[in-house]
Parts: sequence; C-alpha cells; structure tokens
Amino acid sequence: MRWSSSATCLWLTVLLEDCGNCNAVCEQHCSNTCGELNGNVQYECGSCLPGNGGCHPDAPGYADHVRDTKAVRSFCHRVCVASECKHISGDVETICGACHTNAHCNPSASDFELPNASSGHDVGVLLGGLTACSALETAVEIHTKWFHEQQEAERRFISQLPQLCIVPTAYEVRLHELLQPMQAAINRHVRSAFFVKAACTSISFELAPQESETAVCNEPILKHEPFNLVEGFYVVNLTLHLIRSGPAHCSLQDPALLARWEGEMARVQAYHRSNMAFEQLWSRFSGRCAVIRTAVTFSQHIGRGRFRDLNCAVQTNPSCTSVREIAPSKAQIAAGIDEQLTSND
Repeated sequence: MRWSSSATCLWLTVLLEDCGNCNAVCEQHCSNTCGELNGNVQYECGSCLPGNGGCHPDAPGYADHVRDTKAVRSFCHRVCVASECKHISGDVETICGACHTNAHCNPSASDFELPNASSGHDVGVLLGGLTACSALETAVEIHTKWFHEQQEAERRFISQLPQLCIVPTAYEVRLHELLQPMQAAINRHVRSAFFVKAACTSISFELAPQESETAVCNEPILKHEPFNLVEGFYVVNLTLHLIRSGPAHCSLQDPALLARWEGEMARVQAYHRSNMAFEQLWSRFSGRCAVIRTAVTFSQHIGRGRFRDLNCAVQTNPSCTSVREIAPSKAQIAAGIDEQLTSND
C-alpha cells in the first residue's frame, strides 16, 4: 500500500486485514449453497452451523469464497478502465486491484507497482463511490421496508373482510375503503424496486465497470419477479372475486372461508419472502463499499474531526474539500425516495 507515512500504512493495513470470522453472522439466504451466493460469504454465513445445511464454514465452496479476499479488500473503479495507473490519483492497489487485464490500470500493468505523484485518494473516486454505496444500501433498505408493509397490509385486508357485511348496502363503498391502504402499500413496494434498479445501475458504473449491468442488476431482479407475481396474482384474484360477488358475498359468511384465505395468503407471502434477490444485490457490493468507507473514515482530519481526502489529512490543509460534507447521507437519500414514493398515493 502506498500512503504518505508508515503509520498510516500500518493503520489501514490493520483495518483491511482478514479477521477470519470476527463479527460473522448467519443470514437467512445462507440456507442456499455457497456456490449460489455472492458477496462476503465469510461474514454473512461464518456463524452458520453444519447441521442446518446450506452455506457454512465446512460446506463445499465456502473456502473458495474466503480465498477471494481481493473482492473484499479492493474493487475496480471506472477510472481504472480509462486511465493508466501512473495518471490515477490515489491508492491504485485499492481502487484498481480487482480490475481485469482489459482495464488500462490493473494488477498486471507495468506501472501498477510504481509510486505515483499523489499518495492520497482522489476526492472524485471517494465521492462517487461513497454516494453510489449509500444509494444502493438505502434503496434496498427502503424496498425491504415497503415489502414488509405490503405483506402486513394484505394480512390486514383479509382480517377486515367481515366488515364488508356490517351494512350490506354499503358493501362496495366499504370494499373500496379496505382496498385503498393495501393498494397504496403495494404501489410503494413496486415503485421502490425501480429505485433499487437505478441505484444498482449507478454503483455498477462506479465500482463494476468491467461487469455487465445486465448480469449485475437486471438478471437478479428479473429472477425475483416470478416470486413477486405469485403473491400479486393471488391478491388480484381475491379482489376480483370480492368485486364480482358483490353484496351476495355476505350471504356466504363462513369462518372457514376466511381462514382458508388467510392460509393461502400466508403461503404465497412466504414463497415471495424466500427469494433474497434485492438483499443479495447489496451483498454483491458491500465488500467494495466497506473499502470505500474505510478509506473515507481513514481520511479523517484529526485536528478538526472532519472527514477529508487523504491528502488533506496529511497536509492538514483547512481549504481541502470534505468528502463527507459533499456526499449525501443515507438519511437524505431515504427522505428523497420516501417523498417520491408517497407523493402519488
């Protein structure tokens, strides 16, 4: 690593060093085999037990993921595709270490190991990467929130169906009232997926310029769609049944029918939840984003307690640009997305 002092080099090396299974968890998607997963499998499945099946430290393919530490310690920024290493301002081992040989700057390039004139991270690299990481992580979190809101609204809708028959002459009015909050939750969930797609496009441009956007973003989302449609069609068919039945539905008051609908809804919802495509989109980039965030944190201007470009930290120059001050926070991104999701209800 090429930093401005041996102390900073040692500090960042410790931060990025492989720590085994420290802080490891056992995520729900570890029920799949290791070969079906991407992202930081050592962290996400490092605490899983062999008896539960799926991906765990003793499972086939787990060691292959762990050996690929480059995916966690480095990434391939778009600047590496167009520029030779000697023209890149920053630690090329970090920002270009995962590039393939068709990038101008890659580990096999003749100038990859040469010391360059600037020892810090370029503000543009940090800013673009940090913003893209925050956008995707936030978009996935919001999509997950509205996914759970949708399923809760669907369960609430079925539980309130007996209210349709309190005043049979007001059946259609009451049905519309019950449908409205469920429809709003479904619309927000569906629209939130487009924010995930847009954020994935942005982060693949910044941090995966040599990977196909179709493979990175489009295919996982399309593979998730059949799971979404199973739940969606059930809601549509149930709604159409209630509309067609009209007030005559009230003459069929049968607790067993309501229990059957609740059971069917629970099954299609569980099937939908079994696909973790959106969460795995974030897992794919979480390691690279950890490198970006470590670099930003490392670039803290100790004297002022502000996060700056590494050159600024070394020079203690008060006129340097603060990356943290420029990059939008997750809270700001979340507020913007939620405002758009709720503005057209």
